Amino acid sequence: MNLLGLSGLLIDASAALIHRGRLTGAVEEERYARNKHASMVSAGGLPFQSIEACLRMGGIQWTELDPIGYNFEPWREFFSLSRFRLRHSFLAPATVAYYGAYYLDTLRRHLAIPRLLEARCRPETRFHWFSHHLCPAFIVTGK
Repeated sequence: MNLLGLSGLLIDASAALIHRGRLTGAVEEERYARNKHASMVSAGGLPFQSIEACLRMGGIQWTELDPIGYNFEPWREFFSLSRFRLRHSFLAPATVAYYGAYYLDTLRRHLAIPRLLEARCRPETRFHWFSHHLCPAFIVTGK
Protein backbone atom coordinates (compact mmCIF):
# COMPACT_ATOMS: atom_id res chain seq x y z
CA MET A 1 0.00 0.00 0.00
CA ASN A 2 1.35 3.42 -1.00
CA LEU A 3 -0.40 6.18 0.91
CA LEU A 4 -0.05 9.77 -0.24
CA GLY A 5 -1.06 12.60 2.05
CA LEU A 6 -1.63 16.13 0.74
CA SER A 7 -1.97 19.44 2.50
CA GLY A 8 -1.98 23.17 1.96
CA LEU A 9 -4.40 24.56 -0.61
CA LEU A 10 -3.91 28.16 0.50
CA ILE A 11 -0.60 28.02 2.38
CA ASP A 12 2.30 25.59 2.96
CA ALA A 13 1.49 22.97 0.32
CA SER A 14 3.10 19.61 1.02
CA ALA A 15 3.02 15.91 0.25
CA ALA A 16 3.98 12.86 2.28
CA LEU A 17 4.35 9.25 1.16
CA ILE A 18 4.01 6.09 3.23
CA HIS A 19 5.56 3.25 1.23
CA ARG A 20 5.56 -0.31 2.58
CA GLY A 21 4.47 0.91 6.00
CA ARG A 22 7.27 3.45 6.42
CA LEU A 23 7.41 7.19 5.93
CA THR A 24 9.43 7.48 2.73
CA GLY A 25 9.16 11.17 1.99
CA ALA A 26 7.61 14.37 3.26
CA VAL A 27 8.28 17.51 1.26
CA GLU A 28 6.96 21.06 1.28
CA GLU A 29 6.38 22.69 -2.10
CA GLU A 30 8.26 25.84 -1.08
CA ARG A 31 11.54 23.92 -1.31
CA TYR A 32 11.05 23.51 -5.04
CA ALA A 33 9.03 26.63 -5.83
CA ARG A 34 11.51 28.87 -3.99
CA ASN A 35 8.50 30.72 -2.65
CA LYS A 36 8.00 30.90 1.11
CA HIS A 37 4.67 29.36 2.17
CA ALA A 38 3.89 28.22 -1.39
CA SER A 39 0.33 26.97 -1.76
CA MET A 40 -1.35 24.42 -3.99
CA VAL A 41 -2.97 27.34 -5.79
CA SER A 42 0.41 28.88 -6.64
CA ALA A 43 1.73 25.44 -7.66
CA GLY A 44 -1.02 24.82 -10.19
CA GLY A 45 -3.66 23.07 -8.08
CA LEU A 46 -1.53 20.37 -6.45
CA PRO A 47 1.96 20.31 -4.94
CA PHE A 48 3.21 18.54 -8.08
CA GLN A 49 6.92 18.97 -7.36
CA SER A 50 6.53 17.68 -3.80
CA ILE A 51 4.54 14.68 -5.00
CA GLU A 52 7.13 13.91 -7.68
CA ALA A 53 9.91 14.13 -5.07
CA CYS A 54 8.05 11.73 -2.74
CA LEU A 55 7.44 9.31 -5.61
CA ARG A 56 11.13 9.39 -6.52
CA MET A 57 12.07 8.71 -2.88
CA GLY A 58 9.72 5.72 -2.84
CA GLY A 59 10.70 4.51 -6.30
CA ILE A 60 7.07 4.35 -7.44
CA GLN A 61 4.84 5.90 -10.11
CA TRP A 62 1.58 7.87 -9.87
CA THR A 63 -0.35 4.77 -10.90
CA GLU A 64 0.90 2.88 -7.83
CA LEU A 65 -0.69 5.31 -5.35
CA ASP A 66 -3.66 4.11 -3.31
CA PRO A 67 -5.15 5.62 -1.21
CA ILE A 68 -4.68 9.40 -1.24
CA GLY A 69 -5.74 11.54 1.69
CA TYR A 70 -6.29 15.28 1.88
CA ASN A 71 -6.48 17.11 5.18
CA PHE A 72 -9.58 19.17 4.57
CA GLU A 73 -13.31 18.58 4.50
CA PRO A 74 -14.47 21.25 2.05
CA TRP A 75 -18.24 21.07 2.53
CA ARG A 76 -17.99 21.01 6.30
CA GLU A 77 -15.65 23.99 6.33
CA PHE A 78 -17.70 25.90 3.76
CA PHE A 79 -20.90 25.62 5.78
CA SER A 80 -19.14 26.29 9.06
CA LEU A 81 -17.42 29.43 7.79
CA SER A 82 -20.52 30.64 5.95
CA ARG A 83 -22.65 30.27 9.09
CA PHE A 84 -20.05 32.17 11.10
CA ARG A 85 -19.92 35.07 8.61
CA LEU A 86 -23.68 35.28 8.24
CA ARG A 87 -24.15 35.29 11.99
CA HIS A 88 -21.52 37.98 12.58
CA SER A 89 -22.04 40.26 9.61
CA PHE A 90 -25.67 39.93 8.59
CA LEU A 91 -26.07 43.73 8.79
CA ALA A 92 -23.28 44.29 6.26
CA PRO A 93 -24.43 42.79 2.92
CA ALA A 94 -21.18 43.73 1.15
CA THR A 95 -19.20 41.71 3.69
CA VAL A 96 -21.50 38.72 3.28
CA ALA A 97 -21.20 38.94 -0.53
CA TYR A 98 -17.41 39.23 -0.40
CA TYR A 99 -16.90 36.27 1.92
CA GLY A 100 -19.56 34.25 0.12
CA ALA A 101 -17.70 34.64 -3.18
CA TYR A 102 -14.35 33.94 -1.51
CA TYR A 103 -15.63 30.78 0.20
CA LEU A 104 -17.25 29.53 -3.01
CA ASP A 105 -13.99 30.02 -4.91
CA THR A 106 -12.04 28.21 -2.19
CA LEU A 107 -14.59 25.39 -2.18
CA ARG A 108 -14.25 25.09 -5.97
CA ARG A 109 -10.47 24.77 -5.65
CA HIS A 110 -10.77 22.07 -2.96
CA LEU A 111 -13.27 20.10 -5.02
CA ALA A 112 -10.95 20.21 -8.06
CA ILE A 113 -8.21 18.24 -6.26
CA PRO A 114 -9.66 14.74 -6.91
CA ARG A 115 -10.10 15.61 -10.61
CA LEU A 116 -6.49 16.74 -10.87
CA LEU A 117 -5.37 13.46 -9.30
CA GLU A 118 -7.60 11.33 -11.55
CA ALA A 119 -5.66 12.56 -14.57
CA ARG A 120 -2.48 10.89 -13.26
CA CYS A 121 -3.62 8.00 -11.08
CA ARG A 122 -5.46 4.76 -11.82
CA PRO A 123 -9.27 5.05 -12.01
CA GLU A 124 -9.68 2.82 -8.94
CA THR A 125 -7.38 4.95 -6.75
CA ARG A 126 -9.29 5.92 -3.62
CA PHE A 127 -9.38 9.55 -2.50
CA HIS A 128 -10.39 10.58 1.03
CA TRP A 129 -11.23 13.93 2.61
CA PHE A 130 -10.19 14.15 6.26
CA SER A 131 -10.52 16.58 9.07
CA HIS A 132 -6.98 17.71 9.77
CA HIS A 133 -7.45 16.35 13.29
CA LEU A 134 -7.89 12.83 11.88
CA CYS A 135 -4.98 12.85 9.43
CA PRO A 136 -2.54 11.11 11.81
CA ALA A 137 -5.09 8.29 12.17
CA PHE A 138 -5.30 7.95 8.39
CA ILE A 139 -1.53 7.67 8.15
CA VAL A 140 -1.44 4.95 10.79
CA THR A 141 -4.35 2.85 9.54
CA GLY A 142 -4.80 3.73 5.86
CA LYS A 143 -8.60 3.71 6.39
